Amino acid sequence: MIRYGVFGAFLGVILSQTLIFFVTLSFVLRSKWFFAANFFSGARMQSLKKLFRFSLMAFTSLFAVTFIQLQIRNFIIKSISIETAGYWQGMTRISDLYLAFVTTTLSIYYLPRLSELKKKEDLRREILKGFAFILPPVICSCLIMFFLRAWIIRTLLAKSFLPMMLLFPAQLLGDVFKIASWLLGYLLIAKAMTRAFIITEFCFGLSLYLLTRLLLPMMGIVGATYAFAFNYFMYLLVMIFIFRDLLWSPLPAKIP
Repeated sequence: MIRYGVFGAFLGVILSQTLIFFVTLSFVLRSKWFFAANFFSGARMQSLKKLFRFSLMAFTSLFAVTFIQLQIRNFIIKSISIETAGYWQGMTRISDLYLAFVTTTLSIYYLPRLSELKKKEDLRREILKGFAFILPPVICSCLIMFFLRAWIIRTLLAKSFLPMMLLFPAQLLGDVFKIASWLLGYLLIAKAMTRAFIITEFCFGLSLYLLTRLLLPMMGIVGATYAFAFNYFMYLLVMIFIFRDLLWSPLPAKIP
């Protein structure tokens, strides 16, 4: 980036991902399961249908998040200024950065664990365990982020981004609702509830955009973070409603 500017930044992203691909490929080629017969043998239609459903959910999530964020950013630019949109974008990136360890844990351990469990009582115990072990560190992280927000902005961005300190309270509250809702929402993916997943992704992506359009003229850029927090609070309520039987049904008594 120092030598080639923005083009260099894009080039760096491409080269880094390319390097990761070849490193991963080297490990895969040395794996015991990797041989040509696995790729040329006939695939079962049932397996292809399952893979298609998961691919469809992944594409829907990627499209909904990216498209809605672009629309919100453009609306902020038109309504206020490009500098203000930069504050919002910076807040979003910081939020994604410190929550990366949580999303990694959910993807690597929590999601496969939910997928393998079949009994209601086991699923409920795992979800409650997720709330007990994941949500408290998230809340603590949010509190630390709030009290160190000025230092974080100066360290990660620049002093010119200090006005975005106003965005932290509602954004951090929204992050707590976001992770709490994901602890339930991952069940939609684990159990391949494709229709429910797609409907909720599109509905709450649209509601985030509409809430931002409603609150931004009333509250300024802070309205975008309040829209984010309120949207994920509603998403959490919907997830609780969808899985109400799983959450509130009594567990079978243990035989002594």
